[in-house]
Amino acid sequence: MDGDSEEKLGIALEGVRDKVIIATKTGSRTGEEAFKDIKCSLRRLKTDRLDIIQLHGIDDEKTLKKAMGPEGSLEACKRTKATGLVDYIGITGHKPYILRKAVETNEFDTVLVPINKVTRQALEELVPFAKSMDIGVAAMKPFFVKVSNLITCLYRPSLHLISDAPELKNLLGEDKFSMARTALRFVLAQDVSVVVTGFKSVDEVEMAVKVE
Repeated sequence: MDGDSEEKLGIALEGVRDKVIIATKTGSRTGEEAFKDIKCSLRRLKTDRLDIIQLHGIDDEKTLKKAMGPEGSLEACKRTKATGLVDYIGITGHKPYILRKAVETNEFDTVLVPINKVTRQALEELVPFAKSMDIGVAAMKPFFVKVSNLITCLYRPSLHLISDAPELKNLLGEDKFSMARTALRFVLAQDVSVVVTGFKSVDEVEMAVKVE
C-alpha cells in the first residue's frame, strides 16, 4: 500500500485492529530502506505490528538476488519478524517463474501473483508448488490482463476485463455484472487463500458483493 492508503486504513481500522489481517509491502531492495518502510507503515497504519510484510515487485532474477542478498530487504523483514513487528513475510511479482525461484528458498510465507480468466500462467506450476510448501497464495488483478515492457521489465495494465470488447463479452458475458461474476468466480475457484480485487469504482464493489 502507498502512504495515502495506509493513512486512510489506519484511521478506518482504529478499534478493530485485532479483527483484521493487515498486509502491506516494501518496494525497497536494501535492508536499511526496507526497515524505514516498515516503520513508516506501522506509524501510518496506527498499529504496533504488521501481519504480513511483502517484498514488492520482484520481477527479475537480479532484483530477487539483491533483495535476498546480504543487507537486502529480506534481511530487514526477517529482523522485524524476529522482534515481533511483523508476523509473516511475503513476496509479490508478475512473473510466476521468478516467484517460483523465490518460493523454493522457503524464506516466504505468502506469494502474491496475477491470476485471472486470461492470465493463468501461475496456475501451472507456481500455485501447486507453493501449496505443497504450505505457502499462502494471494491472487491479484482478477480484472486486469498485464503485458510486459521488455526493456524495463516493468508491468502496466493493458486491458480491463470488464469492458465492451466483443472478445471479452464472448469470454465473460454480455453485461458488466455477468462479466464481473465470471471473472471473480474463476479466481475464487482456484486453490488460493485470498483475492486482492483492486477495485477502481463503487460500481465494481457493488457488483462484486452480489457474486455468489
